[in-house]
Amino acid sequence: MDKVATLTNLLDDVQEITSRPDARARAAISCNNIIAEICTRAKYGEDLIETTIINPGSELSATISLNLEDLPVVRAIAYVRPNNGKPLEFVTPRNALDRIHNCDEGVYYRSGQNLIVQASRGWSELRLGYWRAMPRLAESEGMDTHWLLDAAYEVMLNGVVGRVFSATGDDLSGNKYESLYRDQLTNWRRSREDGEDL
Repeated sequence: MDKVATLTNLLDDVQEITSRPDARARAAISCNNIIAEICTRAKYGEDLIETTIINPGSELSATISLNLEDLPVVRAIAYVRPNNGKPLEFVTPRNALDRIHNCDEGVYYRSGQNLIVQASRGWSELRLGYWRAMPRLAESEGMDTHWLLDAAYEVMLNGVVGRVFSATGDDLSGNKYESLYRDQLTNWRRSREDGEDL
């Protein structure tokens, strides 16, 4: 059975390539930055979280905190579906009052860490789909894995190695590995786009 790719594995491999054990902290920071760069603006299925929220009252509208206990932090909302029906329409806070009267199901918007729901029918629960914020990896139990390490290990490795070389003054090696990283990332993204709707 293949081992699970962890931050520790990646940092060990970076150290072996760069011969810079003193740059381990720099490598961990680079790994987190690369994950954020790759995932923050994309909508990968691995980052989609789905949960059910019970209506806190019996009204058609509700303000629901997005500080969801025991769930990852909300980065962006994918959909809001009352009673597993049709999704509500996303609107900006400025347009919410105008749009509620012009759509069949209702509307929702985000205001800070709150989800504001204005449904056109009564609802008992909401199905919320959202893209999680990127976790910060660390070399500790439960905080050292991310799906991207398994899905694109070589991409991640070359990106981190390039940044460590550059940060430690070896620009020639840094540029070489950064170029490898960029080429591999482009190819990896293309393979993802061929296989799923991003």
